[in-house]
Amino acid sequence: MSSVDDPANVATNSYNLDNQNPEGNDRESEDNLSSASSKEKRKHSSTVTEEFTDTTITSCDKVIEKFKTKGKVLDHLTIHRVFDQCDRDSPIALEEISLRTSDWNEQVLSLLKIKVDQGVYEPHDLFNSGFVKFLIKQHATKISGFIGYTARNVEHQLLLKKCLTLAFTDIVKVDCSEIDEIPLHKVIEMENELNSRKWTQKFLKTLGSFDSKHECSVIDFCHSLRVWMKQFVQQLSWIVQKRKRSMPEEITEGMFQELFILFVKMFRTQISGYLNLSPYLLHLGAQIVSSTPDALIYSSSCRNVGKENAIAMIKINKEYRKYETSEGYEEQRNIGKRLKLDQNMSHIPSELKAKHIGEMLALLPSSVFGTRGIYGFLVQGTKVTLASLEADEEYLENLSNGVIPEKDCCGKVKYSEECNILTLEGRLALIPTLLDMTALLQYLCEGKT
Repeated sequence: MSSVDDPANVATNSYNLDNQNPEGNDRESEDNLSSASSKEKRKHSSTVTEEFTDTTITSCDKVIEKFKTKGKVLDHLTIHRVFDQCDRDSPIALEEISLRTSDWNEQVLSLLKIKVDQGVYEPHDLFNSGFVKFLIKQHATKISGFIGYTARNVEHQLLLKKCLTLAFTDIVKVDCSEIDEIPLHKVIEMENELNSRKWTQKFLKTLGSFDSKHECSVIDFCHSLRVWMKQFVQQLSWIVQKRKRSMPEEITEGMFQELFILFVKMFRTQISGYLNLSPYLLHLGAQIVSSTPDALIYSSSCRNVGKENAIAMIKINKEYRKYETSEGYEEQRNIGKRLKLDQNMSHIPSELKAKHIGEMLALLPSSVFGTRGIYGFLVQGTKVTLASLEADEEYLENLSNGVIPEKDCCGKVKYSEECNILTLEGRLALIPTLLDMTALLQYLCEGKT
């Protein structure tokens, strides 16, 4: 189509001819013609934009080049719309994905066909449904085996749960939502109580009677519990003192990482921080993505030499000082106290999801469940969220070959509700999940019966 035939030019020429006769052209007709011209330009631009952006071409330069080969006339409005549409809609290719999961965003998840369930689940329910889905297709017998294992050891597990419940209620005497709310004298009292030589005897007396066949294991567990609880309280004291001295800039993610690691160790769960971990590699075609989690829950006692043994990765984010010491922070915290809002994923910042999921994806080859799934913990300050990643059977193999299957979803991620380990409710809510996760790891890796 030539420029003469262009509807926008025809309308413009008509307006120019009429404008040569001022006596026959009143203000109303001028406005109508001008409006018609503008509408035609927008219609033409929109049509051309739709034609050339509804293609598989991902480069805006190539789109413009295709314009020219078809003899299209480009005005500045059309060019602007094409580039704007390209910026919004053009998918990224595998080779454009960052080689570090710490740089990933939600666009990467969309490309890799990973979808996030927008529901919020109770942690123990999420844990139970997770391992069943991870094992059901290839290792269904392990599900029934673990159920039998837990049934045979239910009495012992209940005793451990009773120990932890008592410790989190009567020893860790903290029940608040923020570090700022913890009185320093209360932390010092907890430290002094745990330093008592007769602590274990007093604790066992408070625990009450139980079957003598569990005596050795329960006493051993209580000794271990005291060690890690003492270190947990000391770390908490360190953070509280930093806050009391008004040094928020000195509170680091590493401090919260250490606090959570010590919390998990109370369950006699094997967990290691990032300083002891090597990068995990994820192959995306010719690309190799590197990822190092902040911590890892695993077993070092697998029966088969070389067998991978990770069950959950941990990502730490120092969300705590989000509002610093400003009035905005105080106002937000007061609002949170007054209102009980539906979380519905609002407790997880969107910029953290892709990074966290990327780390879980990189850990899949090392999962105790094979490549079908893995758990993850997202720790924001003292607030803990459990996650599960369930992947299709051949998903990682396809990614390694640079292939993304033509389907809506290849991987699905679910998140639990948030549990704040500074609150009694939050600590108690995590007991069943961490106890069963530890037991499952022992069953799968160590052959416990």
